[in-house]
Amino acid sequence: SASTFATLRKGLAAGSLAHLLVVALKLVGVDGGGLLLPGRGLWTFYANFVAVPFTAGASVAMHALAAFATTCSEVGEEK
Repeated sequence: SASTFATLRKGLAAGSLAHLLVVALKLVGVDGGGLLLPGRGLWTFYANFVAVPFTAGASVAMHALAAFATTCSEVGEEK
């Protein structure tokens, strides 16, 4: 049985990685156009995301850091 900390850590890792995947798909433009696919979906549906790129970048960086911290570090054994 996993400890509460380990369970929360796995949930944080899964949530952060899922968020990064969704943001990457939005940027590519799978839902109506974006940076790689034709169309204006990114600018139409996510106007606030492209209007303030600093906060969008800060959000992506925070989720990337959370994903890195929860997937790359080891948890010590309980005594």
